[in-house]
Amino acid sequence: MFRQTAAAEVIAELRENGVRIVLVSGGIRQAILPLGLRLGFTPAEVFAVRLAFDEEGRYSGFDDISPLTTSSGKAMVVQRLYLARPVLMVGDGITDLAARPAADAFAAFTEFTYRAAVVRGADHELASFDQLLKLVMN
Repeated sequence: MFRQTAAAEVIAELRENGVRIVLVSGGIRQAILPLGLRLGFTPAEVFAVRLAFDEEGRYSGFDDISPLTTSSGKAMVVQRLYLARPVLMVGDGITDLAARPAADAFAAFTEFTYRAAVVRGADHELASFDQLLKLVMN
């Protein structure tokens, strides 16, 4: 709960200062959306892969035309959003780093997990939400 609160506080502060933030994940939208909402995102600001279910509630597939089902999908989504520049992509995984071409800078977020390949490809390494706030606000 502490980390989630810290994240929500940083997101709120960034927004109060006019920073647009979106959540882009290759994960399942139905799982990611509740977390995004708790962090202060609106449904329109959460991008993830939708699962489909039939009338009886059984899994019937996923949105296989979503770019987020591919390793380069995050970059495609970020490009399609036409975000104001500069764009900072923050992530901890290799598919996050793959979105680097769609951003002006990439920050490897290492508070929860450290992946050397991601850090090597990053412009910045952030070990906390406080560091993220300082980077964006300076």
